[in-house]
Amino acid sequence: MKKFLLILSCFCLMGVYAFGQGQITTRKYRLSDFSDKITKVVLSGNEMSDGGLRQAVMDRWTLSPFEFCTVNDFQKLMKSSDFYFLMISEGKDGEGDGAGIRFLSLFKGGGADLNSLMQVISIPIGNTGGISGRELVFLPAFIDIMQGYTREAMEKEINGYTSLTRYNANYRKDGKIKRILFAEDDIAAAVNEPFRAKNMDSDMIILSSDEADKAFLEGSFNTLVSYTVFPEEPEEGSVGYLMLVEADTHTLYYFKKQKVSRAETAGFLPADIKTLGRGRK
Repeated sequence: MKKFLLILSCFCLMGVYAFGQGQITTRKYRLSDFSDKITKVVLSGNEMSDGGLRQAVMDRWTLSPFEFCTVNDFQKLMKSSDFYFLMISEGKDGEGDGAGIRFLSLFKGGGADLNSLMQVISIPIGNTGGISGRELVFLPAFIDIMQGYTREAMEKEINGYTSLTRYNANYRKDGKIKRILFAEDDIAAAVNEPFRAKNMDSDMIILSSDEADKAFLEGSFNTLVSYTVFPEEPEEGSVGYLMLVEADTHTLYYFKKQKVSRAETAGFLPADIKTLGRGRK
């Protein structure tokens, strides 16, 4: 934590120095024009993916004006700082991980290629093996989470340098009084029946993915629903992501990046269940 604060202080000092030189480089300043700029929503050409993204944006996006565009349009416009770009792509998270994962990402234009654009936020939504029904169910929530993160980054400098793990504070604050629905597919094999009986309370429930998604779509009150993203064929060293999202508010309550030691460890592990169960009422 001390190291992080020292790094952030350096960023802030750089911003002050740059101001004296006529150039401001802090993320908060670079995002200050977000609500005034058009966000180009890049459609990939995949009918299912594009349909889900288009509908989620039309229903949920409120933070800036937006227009839909093609990949070709994006390639022509990315060099312009007059636009932001929202897109689903194979890529990397803010720490350079994410092989085999697709992300919903927000970029600020002004670079020669995707790697040179400023990444505002990227949220893992699925693997590169194909689009799942669960991805489409949670996509509106990911749009809301992305807007919340961006809004907070515009308001306070430190927020633009933190990862999605900062929302784990939501769970520490009041998540322990909420019901948790885990999709069976999100649970690692080691979380077997004897472990469940001993370590999971009556409000920590494992359901089929369809049942969990139904509760999420219905906006069940006071309910967190699990969502995990791992490569299609995880192997030792692969990186995946664990999430808990509140059904009615779309608030992110838990986010964890997990390195896989073997395929059977992809998902919520016994240690994760114990951590989430600690102090619950």
